[in-house]
Amino acid sequence: MISIGTLNGQQVQVGNGNTQNVNISIEQLAKEIAKTDDPKAKSLLKGLLENATVSSVIGAGVSGLIGLL
Repeated sequence: MISIGTLNGQQVQVGNGNTQNVNISIEQLAKEIAKTDDPKAKSLLKGLLENATVSSVIGAGVSGLIGLL
């Protein structure tokens, strides 16, 4: 028998073969990437947001998200 005790935290995974789903908004993603000094991540996200298909799915908020980058 294994006793782990109390686990506190977010996105904790214990065991083998488990899956973990993380959901964040596109706005959260853009804001977090904008805070970094990673030009490649910013460029990749900007390219994704400028894609016509992605833009049509996300809607009018795309220009504001691109402005963050």
